[in-house]
Amino acid sequence: MSSPMGAVRSRVARLRPDARSLPRLAAVPPRMANARSGPFVLLVSAMLVVGLVGLLLLNLSMQKGSFRLAALESEASHLQTREQSLDMKVDRLSSSDRLAAEAIDMGMVPNPNPVFLDLSDGSIIGDPATAQPRVDPAPPTSPSDGDAQSDDADQSGDADQTDDADQTGDADQTEQQPTGQQ
Repeated sequence: MSSPMGAVRSRVARLRPDARSLPRLAAVPPRMANARSGPFVLLVSAMLVVGLVGLLLLNLSMQKGSFRLAALESEASHLQTREQSLDMKVDRLSSSDRLAAEAIDMGMVPNPNPVFLDLSDGSIIGDPATAQPRVDPAPPTSPSDGDAQSDDADQSGDADQTDDADQTGDADQTEQQPTGQQ
């Protein structure tokens, strides 16, 4: 029988390839820098610069757009507020009470007998009648009261004119006086 040590060596020899079949390693001289790597470095750095400039321009245009958007939103808000105030003004001006008051001020008379037209058959619904103006009774005036009122008006008008003249005359006199004599 063989020794246990010899059996182990034979197994290891079978697992390990033959040392003679492996290539020998040798030292390689250092590689010299190629002269053609300069244009490649320039090309890569140029692409990097162009990319950064492009990103900068994109960022600037987006910021400009956001400022424009903020300005337009502010303007839209202002216009919405203005529209609401104008709507309220239209509602106020077109109210029926205001329109009736303006119509009376222009001399129009409300008609107590309104008439309606049925558009489907053209018939008139209601009794057409001419509207009559309202007559407001004037307060009675006696001839003696009227003369007294007109005399009071004349006197108050004369007094107003006298007061105006006194005030303007006093102002003229104070302007003409030297400043030390006031």
